[in-house]
Amino acid sequence: MQSASMTQPRKTESALPRPFLLAGLMAPVLFTAVYLIDGATRPDYNPLIQWVSHLSLGPRGWLGILNLAAAGMLTLAFAQGLRQTLKPGKRTRWAVRLVFLAGIGWLMGAAFPMDPNLGYPPGAKAANGSWHDNLHNLAAFLVVGAFVATPFLLRTYFNRTWWKRYSTATSVGVLASFIVTSTLVTLDYAHVYHPAPSGLMERVALTLGFAWIGVLAVLTLKDAE
Repeated sequence: MQSASMTQPRKTESALPRPFLLAGLMAPVLFTAVYLIDGATRPDYNPLIQWVSHLSLGPRGWLGILNLAAAGMLTLAFAQGLRQTLKPGKRTRWAVRLVFLAGIGWLMGAAFPMDPNLGYPPGAKAANGSWHDNLHNLAAFLVVGAFVATPFLLRTYFNRTWWKRYSTATSVGVLASFIVTSTLVTLDYAHVYHPAPSGLMERVALTLGFAWIGVLAVLTLKDAE
């Protein structure tokens, strides 16, 4: 006959990752809410043209930086929760690493702001290619790369047909929208298509990827109960 003390540790272990998994749900909600409200209340900021990262510039740039940093810290916490929760395997190990790299990417984006361009901040001299702008671009590739690869790696993790289809669609959608974003901003810089709605397409990529992270958090929270 097993005593209560023998069964209690298992329950405690299953509860350990819960706060970390909740971070995966908080990250997309908080990040999206802040940039939507911040962007809507900034004079001369156009979310169709300018990117979320432009909110790290200007007089209220501290809020945009803080939002990126918070997304990074919450994403790192979520990676830890996934490490404790997902069943061991090559795909899950790489998925955890990619989510961790996405967290690093968000923090890099906060630490190294992009150059002023695409008309924001108003009156600022447009620039491109500074060392911190290049690091910011690298950070963006880390985040987007994770949003493309992680859903693909975990598309068969849950035995649900809808999950496999949703994860595959997310990988394809993020990749496609990021390619369109990059194309549009290149055309805008070249004054071939100006102003181009690259800000809108960037938000599509971020929303698709971060929404998938939120759904993954919900499913893993259920598994951790």
